[in-house]
Amino acid sequence: MPPLGAKKHGTAVGGDQWVDRHRPKHLGQVVGNTDLVRKLAEWLRDWDDVVFRGMTKEQPAVEEWRTYKQVVENLTARAALVSG
Repeated sequence: MPPLGAKKHGTAVGGDQWVDRHRPKHLGQVVGNTDLVRKLAEWLRDWDDVVFRGMTKEQPAVEEWRTYKQVVENLTARAALVSG
């Protein structure tokens, strides 16, 4: 049996990978771009309604004076990819 703490293919024997050990346990531990953290918090808040209850979100109104087309977000996304 290998000694405790011995490494095997990038993971510690008897333990998780570094990214699993140090992942945020709650939303308050997510740091970075505050706009994206706020967007993630809103997405998490609405996730149950969208996924389990089938509710859909409304598209934001587009102001006619804008000369560029806004990026349409995936309002009914079922998953989020968080990296860092």
